[in-house]
Amino acid sequence: MKDTDERAVQKLKNIERYVTTSGIPQPALIKMAKLGRVIDDWMSSSQVQISAVQCWTSLEENLGVGPCT
Repeated sequence: MKDTDERAVQKLKNIERYVTTSGIPQPALIKMAKLGRVIDDWMSSSQVQISAVQCWTSLEENLGVGPCT
């Protein structure tokens, strides 16, 4: 997914409405938005209503993002 993908851009806007993102590098924010969008899409296509991920510290260490947002 490109950084400019509309689904990622919309997810980033949702994140920015949810939490303060000042001081967080833009590359980390877009990475977090793309991950969130992929999870959303997977849940929708799989008709999954609830999910869980190992937030700390695996995704943070491997992707450099705070995925629990």
